[in-house]
Amino acid sequence: MLEIIIVLSLKWSESVCSQPLRTFLIVFAVNSTLILTTNIFYFKSLITGMPIPEEDTFLSKFMSSLHRTTELMDQLIMIFGFLIVSQPGDCKKVAPVLFAVSLQIVTLRFAIWILPFFLLTFVFCCFGTFLMLASKYKKWKDKQKVMEMLDQVPRYKYQPSQTAYGDAVIETSAADCAICLAPYEDGAYLRILECKHHYHQECIDQWLCLTPSCPLCKREVLRRSNSDSNV
Repeated sequence: MLEIIIVLSLKWSESVCSQPLRTFLIVFAVNSTLILTTNIFYFKSLITGMPIPEEDTFLSKFMSSLHRTTELMDQLIMIFGFLIVSQPGDCKKVAPVLFAVSLQIVTLRFAIWILPFFLLTFVFCCFGTFLMLASKYKKWKDKQKVMEMLDQVPRYKYQPSQTAYGDAVIETSAADCAICLAPYEDGAYLRILECKHHYHQECIDQWLCLTPSCPLCKREVLRRSNSDSNV
């Protein structure tokens, strides 16, 4: 406020080109003084310790109306100032000080208006990013748990000349994977579940990461294996 008064006092004799800038600064200074007055009236109990007058008094009603009016006028004044400083012309060269002060006021006020929007956007983006990272971390943890439980499922290396794999028997005529429907090749790694159904290791691992049960008989695999490991 003091800066505006000093600038207006020193630069009042400039050309008529600076008249819109002077008008903006004068109206802004007067309206800001009224806003400050109403704010002091409403918060004087915090400043002086005196109680605020009852809302039904004339002074209270008048100050309430003045406060709403000055707040509305402040927005209109900022729009007026923005139109002045953004229009092309020679006022920036003819009245550089008035133009600089006006531009500073308009920029600061619009920054105050826009700051909450950017803060909300920033918080929203950070919250969305946090949820995405939390979801990915949960999926990674779940996959790690599944892989740990998969290590409890027996794995065998297939050989065409061999039929017995642990407690299970794989006949040559049935030596194929029920998931990918491809026959077992020599040296392929298989997993044999407790239900004696057998699959390619890659096929059943991917299946059990999505559904912890046998593709054929639907018997639970990972939960049962996990409980067995805790016994």
